[in-house]
This record gives sequence, C-alpha cells and structure tokens, in this order.
Amino acid sequence: MKSLVEAGAKVFAKDDDAGDTPLVNAVIHGGPASVKFLLGNGAEISELNEGILKQCRQENPDVAVYLQELGIDAQAADESEAED
Repeated sequence: MKSLVEAGAKVFAKDDDAGDTPLVNAVIHGGPASVKFLLGNGAEISELNEGILKQCRQENPDVAVYLQELGIDAQAADESEAED
C-alpha cells in the first residue's frame, strides 16, 4: 500500500465494484496499521458510516479497538441501530 501511495495512488479513490475507498477496505479487511497509514495520508474518517462500523466491529475487532482509541465508536453504531 505504501508503494502505491508513494507512486501517486489516491487514498480517497473509490473502487469500481462497490465504490469503497481504501479506508473502508482497510477497516473491514485490514489491520490497525493500514488504517493509521491511510488516515495519515489523507483518508477521511467521515468515509465510515454506521454500516461499515458495524461490519468492522463484527469482523475486525482489532481495528474496532483502534477506531475507539481515535474516538470513533463502532459499538455505538450497533446500539443506534438497535434503538430503531
């Protein structure tokens, strides 16, 4: 990932299939280091909606913990959906 960003890849570009950004993919499938790298290189935390945060909490707890350290609570996404 680092070499792609150094070569000019945009961290906010959306993929052709689902329209996900690298940050969304890292939150769901990557690790805390990938998320930290992307955020440090211009990715926006605002790309993460409640559905993504819920999926992160269920499938990628290490990243969910990292996001909580940043003040983004993946568990709150679950709780707000339960209230609806």
